[in-house]
Amino acid sequence: MESLCLFCGSNFGALPAYRESAVRVGTLLADRGITLIYGGGNVGLMGVLADACLAAGGKACAVLNVEGFYDSFLAQADRAVKDGFVSVAHRGLVIAGSDPGDVLSQLERYQVPQVEKWYSRPVPSMTDRGELLIDRS
Repeated sequence: MESLCLFCGSNFGALPAYRESAVRVGTLLADRGITLIYGGGNVGLMGVLADACLAAGGKACAVLNVEGFYDSFLAQADRAVKDGFVSVAHRGLVIAGSDPGDVLSQLERYQVPQVEKWYSRPVPSMTDRGELLIDRS
């Protein structure tokens, strides 16, 4: 992996663990020679992460689940599998963990699975105006 696109908050958040994780990610990216691609400025966690990456000699996407911040998102993804909206293989596209080193290692080892089209549900009928036809009986 040569580069990583990352999103994190433009604020620091209420818990010190968020800032600490941003510093850890920035340092790990630099240590591993991974270029950080981001659209943020130099404020909040994005700035802390970029500064840490640059300070460690690096160049300034998985879910780093600090303090359970993304638990609800991950539960929703699991529910989407359970309810048949997302395949197990596609759910596996979301790498998650709470340790920055582990998440980066997972990203480095990751290989996109070759998955055939898995859904077999009919597409809803549309009217000429593009509205869904809903059976209200």
